[in-house]
Amino acid sequence: MPNETVQEITLLGATWKPRLPASFVIREEILLTAGQDTEHGGRALGAALGVTWGHPKVALKASYSRSGFDPRAYGGDIWDELRGLGCSIGELAEQGNRAMTAIAFSIPKQEAVEERVGFSDPATSSTDEADGVPAGLS
Repeated sequence: MPNETVQEITLLGATWKPRLPASFVIREEILLTAGQDTEHGGRALGAALGVTWGHPKVALKASYSRSGFDPRAYGGDIWDELRGLGCSIGELAEQGNRAMTAIAFSIPKQEAVEERVGFSDPATSSTDEADGVPAGLS
């Protein structure tokens, strides 16, 4: 993600750059939750805040694993915890959107994955016509 797209998160008197989870599975689960969570959008935003949390003095009690690795349950736990700490709905929505944006920009596009790994389209790659095995591997 280009540095200029990283928006800092500010909550509870501190500001930090979102810390992205190492797991792409977790990142993608959070993004999918955002698309599915139209009735309770706070859950997806809470999950995004939780997995990118970097407050220097406030450690969150909710955990992804204790929430059964369920992004909606985890997001609800985070949202409740942050509301209990005094965050307004507006603050959580704004900062949650920043966290969600950071997650979205951290997912590599398919073209970047293919370029990095050196994939080629099987329809255009060279093969031995006799057995369909890629040239050089037969």
